[in-house]
Amino acid sequence: MTSPVAYRRMTATRDAILAHLTRAGVANGLRQVTDGRPPAEVLLAVARETDAVLIVLGLHQRSRLATRVLGSTARSVVLEAPCPVLIVPDIDAPEPGALIDERPTPKPPSMP
Repeated sequence: MTSPVAYRRMTATRDAILAHLTRAGVANGLRQVTDGRPPAEVLLAVARETDAVLIVLGLHQRSRLATRVLGSTARSVVLEAPCPVLIVPDIDAPEPGALIDERPTPKPPSMP
């Protein structure tokens, strides 16, 4: 589930992108589907229904284990899409391969 803060950030980003596309004269559409289907299934169905020419998909970092256990929406969409897919990484994500340790960093011992 997405936190309220993350949802507001995603909404603001989406609105800014749509405004930029509109100013540039690029036809675009926004559809929110909340019918309980898996995200990849919904994305692929909408792409087919609308004869999409491009799918832009945000990607967030997950551990290797989580990706294997949960599957990957991006992977499913890329493999089954009826059109090209542009994957955009999360700009707030750590560098690939970076270790995330939320424990406080210990202070080095003081020298006498």
